[in-house]
Amino acid sequence: MPAMQGKGGDIFHMNLHGYSRFVADCQLADPNSVRCKKSHLDNLFIAVTTQVNKSNLSLYNKRTGLNYQEWLRVLVRLAVKRHLAPGQEAATSAADALAMLFRDDLSPRLPAAATHDSNRFREEHCYTEQTDLVLRSFEPSLRLLFRTYSALVTDGTATVEKTFRTDDLNFEQWTRFNEHFALRDTRYTFKEVSLAFSWSRMVVVDEASVEARHRLTHLSFEDFLEALVRAAKTRFSIDEARRNAARAKRLRTSRAAVEDGDRPDDEDEAASSAVGGDEPVCVRLGQLFDLMTSTAEERTGVEAHPAGAGRKQINKHMLSRFMALF
Repeated sequence: MPAMQGKGGDIFHMNLHGYSRFVADCQLADPNSVRCKKSHLDNLFIAVTTQVNKSNLSLYNKRTGLNYQEWLRVLVRLAVKRHLAPGQEAATSAADALAMLFRDDLSPRLPAAATHDSNRFREEHCYTEQTDLVLRSFEPSLRLLFRTYSALVTDGTATVEKTFRTDDLNFEQWTRFNEHFALRDTRYTFKEVSLAFSWSRMVVVDEASVEARHRLTHLSFEDFLEALVRAAKTRFSIDEARRNAARAKRLRTSRAAVEDGDRPDDEDEAASSAVGGDEPVCVRLGQLFDLMTSTAEERTGVEAHPAGAGRKQINKHMLSRFMALF
């Protein structure tokens, strides 16, 4: 999560700005400490990022930011500084100190996004029959979009790192896709775009090999589908028209009951309160695909047509004209 707070656009390293936000949010610096002041914690960041690494990982390891392995080392050393200082009785080992850091310092203060369970999200929202049906309804368009954007030429390190395989989507291509289809708004900001990408990747334990680095920095087609589910869940809320219609219907029912001398029972009140809830993810996903299709139609002047009796699709002709606009 702190890697998203950096200002350099690199979500695979935590820079000093993101690290400082993490330290401040979790209140880790102690101005009265002899070894855990803010300056001590800043020096810890510098010490870890400037250590010489002779492995293949050094090819991708920025000296101005923490990669995952360095981040783990920082956490251990932070735990020791806070809970295993000379003369302290709080912890008896580095393992105890680390447990105390997680339990006492981090857990009560971390934002919800930092404790997100990707597998739980997949089980609840991705691996369902309803979501699968919606994805299949737009599958021809999704495969075309994925091939087109994964072939998009990008700048910076993303281009250099796209040497292992060229049929996957890197972070810059993912952000371009979101920008082109105007998906970002006040709920689905750049931070949420970044988190959707990060949470949709499979876990990479060792980043040293070229193949592992590729998995860390790219989405496969299946990962891309998951990222779209995450985008839909974040961006879309319950449809206002349907909410208002349901509310009006309940109001009419309630008035009729009052006129008859009855009051709505608890079940009616529960149903009334439930109207403010969110649409299922499968419904939001359909809204996302409809938005993408209408955006492409509006910008190209080409009408989308359904495949058979299903959802309207973005075809090659439409997408070619659409991409020519950027």
